[in-house]
Amino acid sequence: MHRYLLAKTLVKGKDVLDIGIGEGSGSALLAQAARSVIGIDTSYTAVIYAQNKYTLGNLSFVLRENDGISLPSNSVDVVTFFAETDENSGYESLISEVKRVLRHDGVLIIGAPNNSLPSAENGDEGVNGGALERLLRQNFQFVCMHDQKICFGSIVASRS
Repeated sequence: MHRYLLAKTLVKGKDVLDIGIGEGSGSALLAQAARSVIGIDTSYTAVIYAQNKYTLGNLSFVLRENDGISLPSNSVDVVTFFAETDENSGYESLISEVKRVLRHDGVLIIGAPNNSLPSAENGDEGVNGGALERLLRQNFQFVCMHDQKICFGSIVASRS
């Protein structure tokens, strides 16, 4: 939820796509500030649960099928993707679809658990970690990486 709280400050008045909604609470939080939020997930159960639990006028939930995102090109200002996943495939097609649906000045806010991010310096070539960062840099002009550490609370801070 810390990532969603941070993202909430960046989505005010914007059209948002939230990928990997889980039970939908993050999408609902974003909808408190955004103009509109579309939450998508590959789980039919998650989408139905979220549709029944969160009924805000600017919030909708959609099932994501195949590798595509069923939105028109250039249709959202912000894409959030905080799904906890160990998947090493599908990121290339997902990033391609994200790039397609984002408006020209759009922003992707993506998060992954630290324990699934191998170090690029160690030569790890999985999609997570260094390879994910390279994929983002190949597709987006500006990339800023941050770390999240949990101590007595949580902080998201720039790496540089």
